[in-house]
Amino acid sequence: MMSNLWGDEKGQTQVEGTKATVHGYALDEAVSALQKAIRAGDQERAGFFAYELAKTPKQSWRLWRRLKVIAAEDVGGMEPLIFVVAAEQAAKSVGGEDGVMIGMRAAIELARWVKRHGGDRTADDMKCVFDERFKEGWQGLPIKDVDLDCHTKRGRMMGRGDGFFWRESCKLVKESPEYDKQWLEEMRKRYEGRL
Repeated sequence: MMSNLWGDEKGQTQVEGTKATVHGYALDEAVSALQKAIRAGDQERAGFFAYELAKTPKQSWRLWRRLKVIAAEDVGGMEPLIFVVAAEQAAKSVGGEDGVMIGMRAAIELARWVKRHGGDRTADDMKCVFDERFKEGWQGLPIKDVDLDCHTKRGRMMGRGDGFFWRESCKLVKESPEYDKQWLEEMRKRYEGRL
């Protein structure tokens, strides 16, 4: 019987009947270890379990699926998710050992991101709360008046056109310092006094 890197017999770390990685880890445990490593900002473990999943024949899809979920669920922001999607495309286009290395790089970068910037589980936490609320009979959030603009049937039935959109519906809670508002002001002038 073959040993893994820790000297355990291949299969010793997995439950009987589960699929294993190339070096004998249960696939579900390797995926779980990858996610926990990234959450902890542990680059070595993140890189190792990415390596393990990427090297396992016909199982690298598990790495990429989990990295995308981790980017959205634990890391936060769109930059990490966009990075993972681009890395997946790059890994698939080059394949082989270079593809494995790109998978490792993606996992390492997510771990570094969490270590540098902190993680953000808002989306997953919120999803879980909404699931529980609906199980308890919750009816969801109401549609606000501002939501009913020229882009909705009810808004159009209320006579709301582009004017309402430019005055009310496109307002931002906080504007970027780089926001060039000359274009917004021109549109508001064009639609001044119109519904």
